[in-house]
Amino acid sequence: MDPVMPGEKSTPPPLRLESLFHHADHIPLACQWIWEQWKPLIPHETLDSFAAAFRKRIRPSGIGCTVLALWEGEPSGIASLVLDDLPLRPELNPWLAEVYVLPSLRHRGIGRRLALRVMEEARSVPVPQLYLYTPDRQSFYAHLGWTVLEHVNYAGRRQVVMQATST
Repeated sequence: MDPVMPGEKSTPPPLRLESLFHHADHIPLACQWIWEQWKPLIPHETLDSFAAAFRKRIRPSGIGCTVLALWEGEPSGIASLVLDDLPLRPELNPWLAEVYVLPSLRHRGIGRRLALRVMEEARSVPVPQLYLYTPDRQSFYAHLGWTVLEHVNYAGRRQVVMQATST
């Protein structure tokens, strides 16, 4: 960031990452994003039951936190650190999950910053490994240091389970 000269105003950065816990008014929006994006992965849930469970697990930091991206002060994406995310692999935990960026704001580095922030949260817990699964974003996560652990079939799709060392 460039230094601010006396008499000049500082321009705030267009992207801020904050805990969704401290922005409770945006929780319904975050639930809607998750529901719309991943409804096939949670067929046993309704939007209301999912939202209730989401509200119960949300924490300000550590496992259970959801990071909110604010682009120019407006909600633009989220990512979470959750204990369990893939029912086929209950022994693996915790997980980087729910990485979502508004389509109109993609390709600006928001998803990368969200993922890295959740990885920092995992280091603060601390946990030795962090996991995620994705059907189609393997190369995105590989650029952030994630490696393929295995391939599984889940919710009618082939998923890539990936891991990263968080310590």
